[in-house]
Amino acid sequence: MHRLLRKARQNGTAVPSSCVWRAAGLLALLTLAGAARSARAEEEESVDIARAGRPQTVIVLARDTIAPEETAARELAAYLNRATGATFEIVREGTEYPAGNLIYVGPTRFAAENGINASGLGPEQWIIRTVNGSLVLAGGRPRGVLYSVFHFLEEVVGVRWWNPWEEHVPVREDLVIGAIDLAGAPVFRIRNLNTVDNYISAGGAENRFAPRNRLNIEMARPIPWEWGGDHAWGPPYFVHTEGFYLRRFRDRGDLRRNPDWIALKDGRRELPEHRAHQQLCLSNESLREAFLSELRAFIEGTRNREAPPVLFDVSLNDMHSICECPGCAAIQERHGGQATGLTLDFVNYMADGVRDDYPEVIISTLAYLNTEHVPKGIKPRANVMIVLCDTKSSYTEPVAEDGYFAKRLAEWSRMTDKLYVWEYRTNYGDLALPMPYEATFQPNLQLYRHYGVIGVMSEYHKPIFEELRDLRLWLMARLLEDPYQDQKKLILDFTDGFYGPAGVFIRQYIRLLGDAAAASPSYANMHGKTSSLKYLTPEFVLAAQAIFNRAEEAVRGQEVLLRRVRHARLAIDKANLSIFPRIWQYHLATGASEGKTDDNREEIADRLRDTVEQQWRLRAGGEVPEADWRPEAARTEKNAFLASIDAMLRKKLVIITPPRRFSHLPDEKYTDYPADGMTCYDGGGAVVYDPDAETGIAIRAAYSEDPASDQHGPDTADHVFRWDMHDYMRPARGDEPTIARLAPGDVPGPGYHWYKLGTWSLTENNFLWIYHLNVEVSLRNALDPLRPGADYEVWARIKFEGPAFPHGAEGQENAIFMERVVAVAAE
Repeated sequence: MHRLLRKARQNGTAVPSSCVWRAAGLLALLTLAGAARSARAEEEESVDIARAGRPQTVIVLARDTIAPEETAARELAAYLNRATGATFEIVREGTEYPAGNLIYVGPTRFAAENGINASGLGPEQWIIRTVNGSLVLAGGRPRGVLYSVFHFLEEVVGVRWWNPWEEHVPVREDLVIGAIDLAGAPVFRIRNLNTVDNYISAGGAENRFAPRNRLNIEMARPIPWEWGGDHAWGPPYFVHTEGFYLRRFRDRGDLRRNPDWIALKDGRRELPEHRAHQQLCLSNESLREAFLSELRAFIEGTRNREAPPVLFDVSLNDMHSICECPGCAAIQERHGGQATGLTLDFVNYMADGVRDDYPEVIISTLAYLNTEHVPKGIKPRANVMIVLCDTKSSYTEPVAEDGYFAKRLAEWSRMTDKLYVWEYRTNYGDLALPMPYEATFQPNLQLYRHYGVIGVMSEYHKPIFEELRDLRLWLMARLLEDPYQDQKKLILDFTDGFYGPAGVFIRQYIRLLGDAAAASPSYANMHGKTSSLKYLTPEFVLAAQAIFNRAEEAVRGQEVLLRRVRHARLAIDKANLSIFPRIWQYHLATGASEGKTDDNREEIADRLRDTVEQQWRLRAGGEVPEADWRPEAARTEKNAFLASIDAMLRKKLVIITPPRRFSHLPDEKYTDYPADGMTCYDGGGAVVYDPDAETGIAIRAAYSEDPASDQHGPDTADHVFRWDMHDYMRPARGDEPTIARLAPGDVPGPGYHWYKLGTWSLTENNFLWIYHLNVEVSLRNALDPLRPGADYEVWARIKFEGPAFPHGAEGQENAIFMERVVAVAAE
């Protein structure tokens, strides 16, 4: 390693961050003279920064600088002042200042004379080096010098930027550093995290958390040029841009004059009311010319910026459909029948149309939903970046090396050297879920790097409601810079620094959660539910609550630390309320005393409300600046979460007993999905209390006798119930040939009855869709990992009421009730 560093010094180049020398505890560099080497060597190599709160050095900025380098010098002076109490002067190289013991920032002549050639460094390469009693902080342009300063402040001075709202600056009047020779560069070229979502009080447009933690995109929020700029997309947006072009064409009348620009669907080309509800006809030549003209105008409109954007998106709207006209169909057929072939043909046309005049521009497009698969007979142009979206993997475990997404990575990596991954961490269906993310971050990023991925965007929003988000966002930022670091040490650093004496208990909880999830594998995605996580058992939740009780005790009387611990506890408190009936049942079954403080509903609900309000004041308080953000959306989200707490308190303590029909089977032979373990979608059923149900609850939906109703489907009305087994890997159209139906004669009598819905060899991507109820039941949790490819019988307990059904009573409202679904391992 020392040879590598010496070579880097000789060549004036940076060492990749995965090879950076990181001695066990860089803070040991903060030492007084004579503590590390001989007194003479130390005197030659050490740099006095402050003594007794007085400055011992001057910050020397290069004569010719750019705005990010000037920001770097100001940041250095400000944080050294906060750490030592000393005020540090910033001067230009070449002006008068004391000789020796100086801090040189940027491409100074002093750095060049000592073998650090900044012009030969990459845009984010950084170097920290002591030279003859002075300190050099250098790097490439535009962000390398900023990163050098931030690494120095973090790794040597001990500054931590925990989140966009909170930081730590250690205070010491004496600051003397020993010999340092560090260098690095981020492993991923593009590092994109949404650090504030739509919570906008983190400094307005200058969200400084991102550059300080070496992120170079902050979702759609710009990083100003003086903070290094970013790899952000140019207008109109960074994703699903077809809708923005469609709106421009619609608003100026182009679509009325050229209706054949609109995608053909079901034999019609309909002018959309909303830009996101339609696609364009990608094979239409005049549409292509108009689209290219608009794209070029967007690019040209940004060329006068100090750091013009390089990336411009051309991607489909967020929907499965695509134009069905003969021209589009012919292009798809030519490329293996894949929608990807049509979209890539269109994107390549755009890339060709901008390459000569704008050789620096990269056109990005989505490999998402029906365009995830690699097409045949066509490749992305050299100036096209593929944004591959991971819509299938489970949040609860690393991407399998032989699984669906790894195969997509392998296929696309053979097609392009510009592959960017869009992964998902946020849950939109059920906020605040306990998730074992620490087991997934590092292996996933290392897998991406194995396939040559150049950038990663992790969709991890909700500053209040994502579990342990401050820790995980901070951890992800570091791993995006270098996914080969010691993750345990990073977690130790954050938890001890952010939670103080409670840090040890936060780590205990992380281990408990990881072990529980590994023992009871569960599938979760962006629409997951608390009830679908098999590891959220009463035993686990109560054990987690006991850990957090000790964590709170450890920080008693320390308001800030207690607030942070309470925020870390939010997901477990919410899970506790969600499964409280099962916890109550557990206490009754085990004979444990009732009314324990760790599972008292009112106490937990009060703690949740207080936590949410505290975090709201921290993360969304203060005045709202004029910006293109949606603070009202954040407020609506907060109010909805608080309303869900009240709804959980109103729940009856219904004991979910095992299904009597299958009670003779061992637990591992069947998986039970009660009504509150399914996903209800708008316009469908809702969970209600029903004394006729074994569990006391069921999903109920009113039933329409109109044959044209969506409940019956487009083909026939000679059934009372229909369902289908779907696959997350293929789009659901609603007219699958595998749809099954229950005929009126199949209903044996009033009340609940068991109906066998079918026998299937399930995969991790299967889900049951109940058309009459608009209900989805994900069946991944039923799979036995020791029996791949095994068959499962799927049963449902259903009741039909009202005169529309056989045996239904007059005067009753026509309605369908489904109490539970059970998947049974077939022999």
